[in-house]
Amino acid sequence: FTKAPEFEFGGFAEVSVGNLDYFNAKGALTGPVVEDKVAARISGFYTKRDGYITNVTNGNDLNDRDRWGLRGNVLFTPNENLDIRLIVDYSEADELCCAAPARVNGPTDAILGGLGGTVLAGSDFFQRNVAINTDPISKGQDWGASLEINWDLGGHTLTSITAYRDYEFFSTIDADFTDIQFLPVNSRDVNQNAWTQELRIANNDPGRFSYVAGFYYFTQNLDLDEKLRFGPLSNAYLTATLGAIGVPFAPLIIPFDLFPDGAGANDFHEQDHEAWAVFAQGAFDVTDRLTFTGGVRFTKEDKTLSSTFTEIPDGGVPFLLPVPFPPFALPLNSFDTFDAVAPRSDFASKLSDEKVTGTAKVSFEVTPDVQTFVSYSRGFKSGGTNVARVGPTASFIFDAETVNSYEVGIKSEWFENRLRLNIAGYYAVYNDFQDSTFVGTGFLVRNAGKVDAHGVEVEALAQPTDWLTLDGTATYQKIDFGSFRSGPCPAGQIPDGDIPGTCNITGNNVTNAPRYTLHGGATIEQPIGPVTGFLRGEATYRSKQDTDATNDAAFKQEGYTLVNLRGGIRSPDGDWELTAWARNLTKEEYIYLGFNGVLQTGKAYAYPNEPRTYGVTLRTNF
Repeated sequence: FTKAPEFEFGGFAEVSVGNLDYFNAKGALTGPVVEDKVAARISGFYTKRDGYITNVTNGNDLNDRDRWGLRGNVLFTPNENLDIRLIVDYSEADELCCAAPARVNGPTDAILGGLGGTVLAGSDFFQRNVAINTDPISKGQDWGASLEINWDLGGHTLTSITAYRDYEFFSTIDADFTDIQFLPVNSRDVNQNAWTQELRIANNDPGRFSYVAGFYYFTQNLDLDEKLRFGPLSNAYLTATLGAIGVPFAPLIIPFDLFPDGAGANDFHEQDHEAWAVFAQGAFDVTDRLTFTGGVRFTKEDKTLSSTFTEIPDGGVPFLLPVPFPPFALPLNSFDTFDAVAPRSDFASKLSDEKVTGTAKVSFEVTPDVQTFVSYSRGFKSGGTNVARVGPTASFIFDAETVNSYEVGIKSEWFENRLRLNIAGYYAVYNDFQDSTFVGTGFLVRNAGKVDAHGVEVEALAQPTDWLTLDGTATYQKIDFGSFRSGPCPAGQIPDGDIPGTCNITGNNVTNAPRYTLHGGATIEQPIGPVTGFLRGEATYRSKQDTDATNDAAFKQEGYTLVNLRGGIRSPDGDWELTAWARNLTKEEYIYLGFNGVLQTGKAYAYPNEPRTYGVTLRTNF
C-alpha cells in the first residue's frame, strides 16, 4: 500500500527531536516526469536515538536506534486503460540491541560473584542495567523491488504484481547474560531472498455480484549460520554449577578442562521454500439489504531443509570420569550436558502441506445506519523445522497449524453520524498451535494440541461537537491452551509431559494475551487566532498477562496503563504543523518477554519496555 506518485508537484518534510538524543527526519517529493504519462515519488527516513539500557561493564547505552531507508516509486500511464508502477526500496539498521536485565536472582549468582562477576539485583530490574562482556549487535540490510501492472479490460481489471526481496541480518549476544565470559558469543547470520508473483482479475461494474480471483506464487531461499562459543571461565563456572545443583561425582569432574576456552558449536541451516495458491472471493447482494460473501483458497507449500552440526573440538570433549566402583571409569562427553552444543547428527527433511481454506459471511442491513453480520473462516500456517540443536526428546519438525474462527457483530452509526458504534464477538479454535518459546540461545517451536480463544470487542467514535472527537475500544478475551501436554517446563518443575523433559501445561494462558484491554482518547481542535490549535490525549489499559507459555510467576506482568499526549498548532491550510508529544507520560513499567537464564538454575531475565519519551515535531507540506 505504498503511496503512489502524483502528477502534481508536492511533498512533505518532517523533523523530530526528543530526549535520549532522539532525532528523526523523513520526507517525500512527488511530481510529473512526463506530463500525464510518467510521475515519480521519492521518500526517505533517518532515525537515531540513544539506548535506554546501560551496560555497567563498559558504560555503553544499549537498545538504541540507528536506521535509515529510501524508496523510489515510478508510475507510468501510457493510456487511460493501463498503469504500471515500479517501486524500489532499501534500508539499513546498525544498533546495539537487545539487552535483558536480571528479573529474578538465583543460586548460581553466588558462583558468578565468586568468579568476579557482577551480580545485579532483580529488584532493581527497572533501573535498566545489565553487566555483560560483549554488547549485543543487531545489523540488517533489506532491499526489494516490485512491478505492478493494472490493465482495465472494460468490464474487468487484470492485475499483475511481481516482486523480489533480499534480506541480510547479523546479530550477536553475550549468551550467558553475565560479565564472566562463560558463553560470551552467540551469533546468527541470516540471508534470505524471495520472489513472488500474483495475478488477479476483478470485475469493474459488479452490479449485484462482485468478485476477485487469482493465482499466487512464492519461492524463498533461507540460509542461517549460528555460532556459540565457550569462554575462559566456562570450565570454572560450569563445573562449579554441576556441584551446586547436586550432580553426583561433581568434585571428580571439576579438575577436568571439560569446556575449554574457544570451544563451542557451529550450525549451518539451508531451506528452500516454494508455495503456490489459487483463490477467489465474491459478494452477492441477495437483496438491497442482504449480502452473502464467500471465498475459497487452495494452498500448496513445499519446504526442503538441511542442517549441519559441527563442534569445536570435533565431536565435543569426551573424557573418562573416575568413579569409586567397577569399572572405575565412566565414558562421558561434557558437551552432552548442554543441548545447544551437544553433538547431533546432520538433519535433512522435506515437508509438504496443502490446505483448502476460506470464508463465508452473511451481512444484513437492518437500517441504512445499522448492519449486522455473522461469519466463519478457516486458515492455516504451514509446518516447519526448528533451526537449532533441539534436545534429544524434542522434535526438529513442527506441524501445520489450522484455525476455525466464528464471528458475529453489528456496525452502526447514530445521531446523524456523530456516533459510530461497532460490537463483535468471536470464537476461534486453533489446532496444532505453533507455540514459540525463547530458550536463551534462540526460539524453539512446538505444537500445542489445541488453543481456545473467545472474546468481545467494542469500538466507538463520537463527535459531540465540531471541536471535540472521542474514541474508545474495549476488549475482553480469554485465550488458553485447551491441550498442551508436551510444553515447556517452568523453572524447578518436575517434567510430567507426554514426552520426556516436557510438562503438561494444558489450561495455561497463551503468552501476551491480557484478559481486558481498554483504550480511550480525546482530540480537541480549535482556532487560536490565525492558527488552529489541537490537543490529543489517550490512555490504554492492559490487564495482567503471562509473557511465557509456562505461566511462571517470575514472568507474569501485572496490569498497567499507558498514557500518551500530544498537542500543537497548524496553519489553517495545513502547510505546516508544530507538535509537542510525550509517550508513556506516567513512566509505566512492564516487560515484553521473560526467560530462564542459560545454565543458571533459578535465574530469570526479561526485556523491559521503553521509558518515558518526549519531544517536538515540525512538519511542512507543499
